[in-house]
Amino acid sequence: MLFCYKIYAQNVGYSYITPDSLFTLIQNSPKISIIQYWVPSCENAPRNLHKYANLHRENSEDVDFYFIALTKRISLLEELERKVNFNSSIYLMDTLNSGSDLFKNKSTFNKQFLKLFGLKKKEDFLIAYIHKKSGTLIFTDKLKIDEKKIRKMMKKK
Repeated sequence: MLFCYKIYAQNVGYSYITPDSLFTLIQNSPKISIIQYWVPSCENAPRNLHKYANLHRENSEDVDFYFIALTKRISLLEELERKVNFNSSIYLMDTLNSGSDLFKNKSTFNKQFLKLFGLKKKEDFLIAYIHKKSGTLIFTDKLKIDEKKIRKMMKKK
């Protein structure tokens, strides 16, 4: 079931996303998919969002980026949007029926998402690189997107 709705704040779309809707978006796209979790309340958030904006701008023809913010506070995202010109959707886990521990919610979200790929042993990640055409699925706990991995996946078209 696809459950994703949008609210808008100052020209940037924020989409609430479920494991099922994320999986469906990835399955329905011919592009490489990158999932990146990030924390908007971190002091490096403006710099990180700027990096995400550059990655999106340079690679959006071949790559779908899912930047998932670990927050329930839209005001944090609005503040960052004022600081950084980000022309892509920012996703929020649909945690309306979940507890307040966002990292536990992320872990639960990931377990559900990974089960949709048939991966029951892998439990959590911060970044995922998914290239359906080549069958490449890479999950990592690193904090920074590896641009070399993206370029390597793009060569596998």
